[in-house]
Amino acid sequence: RCLAALRRRCRLCRQRLSGSGLAAEGRILRAVLYVYHSRLLRHRQYLAMQQVEQCLKRLWKMNLVGCIETLAELIPRKNTCQAHEECLVPSQPMLETVALKVLGGCKLILRLLDCCCKAFLLSVKHLCSEEFILMNTVASGLLSRLWFVFSNVCLICCLFDL
Repeated sequence: RCLAALRRRCRLCRQRLSGSGLAAEGRILRAVLYVYHSRLLRHRQYLAMQQVEQCLKRLWKMNLVGCIETLAELIPRKNTCQAHEECLVPSQPMLETVALKVLGGCKLILRLLDCCCKAFLLSVKHLCSEEFILMNTVASGLLSRLWFVFSNVCLICCLFDL
């Protein structure tokens, strides 16, 4: 029962992380940063959005989706265990390596959520002071969507505690 729940959570995480909408949000963020680079280079909100972009890059480079897929493949299936009366269990070092990668990904997602909150608050602050209205409107919508998607992923990852 617990293994089936873990497999289901792995599938949910994979779906949320590998969605095309998430990649589009990252491309939009990079485009906004590129367009406003010369005007806002030392601006606090611009620097906070750069931190969000760095966290996204690190998350893609670490291939968290691949780690979660590996974890799902390592979980023994009940049907194959009953059919052969033996169940292949992965080695402890393999499980520890994959678990460490997933834990690192979860920590990076928490950092990403923190950076999104910081950048969002700064963009709302600058919206209220009527500075760079178009960019701050786009940024606040983009950051809130990123925060929403990754907070859902974070909740699913936190549910890995069985």
